[in-house]
Amino acid sequence: DRPGPLGGEIVYPVAAFLLVASPGSTLSISSGWYDEDFCWRPEFDVEYGVPIGEAKRTGPHSWTRNYTRCNVAVDVSQRNGTTVELLA
Repeated sequence: DRPGPLGGEIVYPVAAFLLVASPGSTLSISSGWYDEDFCWRPEFDVEYGVPIGEAKRTGPHSWTRNYTRCNVAVDVSQRNGTTVELLA
């Protein structure tokens, strides 16, 4: 993994998942309803670390959560309000 912002097509779903993830949680994304519609994405190979604490509400439409290997921020009121910042 490299430090810096997570790129790719599924940054928002990954960030939203990381806000609420707990032990045993799994993120799975599909383009349809059948097994063959599931595909592996590069974002699934990233090591995000373990949560340092619970998600914190930072505004009426925004939350953050820190992990040992990334920091997550989601602000649903902004078009580009979602970041997953990978740490060194």
